[in-house]
Amino acid sequence: NKLNRIEYLKIEDINRNDVMVKCDKLILFGGEVFNDYFLDRILEFKKNRPTVDLYAIGVSCNQDYATIHNKVNIFDKIIFRSKVDYNYFYKNLKQHCLYAPDIVFLNKRKNILTLNTNKNVGLFVAHPLYVNLNNEDKYNYIRNIRNIIDYWLTKEYIIYFFPMCYNLKNKEDDNNLINIITESYTLTEKKSFKYFMTNKRILDYVPLMKYNFCWRFHSIVISIIYNTPFIVFSDTPKTKNN
Repeated sequence: NKLNRIEYLKIEDINRNDVMVKCDKLILFGGEVFNDYFLDRILEFKKNRPTVDLYAIGVSCNQDYATIHNKVNIFDKIIFRSKVDYNYFYKNLKQHCLYAPDIVFLNKRKNILTLNTNKNVGLFVAHPLYVNLNNEDKYNYIRNIRNIIDYWLTKEYIIYFFPMCYNLKNKEDDNNLINIITESYTLTEKKSFKYFMTNKRILDYVPLMKYNFCWRFHSIVISIIYNTPFIVFSDTPKTKNN
């Protein structure tokens, strides 16, 4: 059937009256959205509009399966991006779910790491991780990142701070964390820092990095694509499962 209109909405907006009146298909897509925050809003929508078709594309879980086990069966079709998630839910969903990984993980080439001669290191920090820590862990988190920076400064490297998420929400904007990390450095030390106030130019500069330090999942993906050696500091489900 031909679609008459496609509208992109924030999850907070799907239960507006005007949306529920005109929507007959709802698609949830993009990332770690199988959790209570997203699913509870979709359950509310489905309760008010039981005849609407529901789809989820390119999704993964970021909380315990048992807590959302009875929520995912409202979807007509789910395409998981994590094989671990797919294997778990397929037992009950059967033909209602499929598996399609991030395209980079379908690359079967044997990539040979070739270190470039640039004295550049990239840091891809994740502000959402930081804001959820207690005060003591926040202190240790910042201290450990500064230890990494201090080491490379002694080697006369340039430190590139890449924000993978850039918006006006304090809990998501990586530049907020970058500001906290760098605030104690002197003006002389900051001459060795390179900042990106948006994420639009990341792909232009990542190939220039000799090493990457990754807290963001997609910084790992980008490092793989460009054959850049990297160290991972993230233990989120999507990092471990992919």
